[in-house]
Amino acid sequence: MYFQVPNLLTFFRLCLVPVFFWFFLNESTLAWFIFLLAALSDFIDGWLARRLGQITSFGQVFDPLVDRVLIVVTLLALAYSELISWVAFLLILGRDVIIILGYLILWHEGAKVKVSGFGRVTTFVLLGSLFLLIIKLSFAPYVFWLGVILYLLSGALYVAQGTLRIWRKKVALEVGKR
Repeated sequence: MYFQVPNLLTFFRLCLVPVFFWFFLNESTLAWFIFLLAALSDFIDGWLARRLGQITSFGQVFDPLVDRVLIVVTLLALAYSELISWVAFLLILGRDVIIILGYLILWHEGAKVKVSGFGRVTTFVLLGSLFLLIIKLSFAPYVFWLGVILYLLSGALYVAQGTLRIWRKKVALEVGKR
């Protein structure tokens, strides 16, 4: 289960994160290539998992977690280099902390969470905007803030869905007791 191609690609992406960070902070032009490779591996591993029928519980948890690590480390590098504001960094970090805590609560309650299509799109837009910032295109900040807004909106939708699942489960348990 752990050594399937999609999971190995996710692990590869995790290994690229510190490499990207080092190259970025040392102002190497390889940073953009490493980031692009990591970001593309996110979409390739998901596509392969669905295509090869290798969707695993491990991959469903590990893949989004590695996405969060890539995003947060990239944002940290961009904020440190003053390419984005620390406010933007904290907004996205806060969103991801809330999502991870919510996931843990849902897991404790026995509910499963799947990544939504909208969540995938917002991650794509955010990763794309980070790439544009890394290569320093003039319009990148506008795309970035669009990505931030969409990313925060998808986070709010996940919180609403999770809250509804817990509420439904509690109502079902109450009805079952009667």
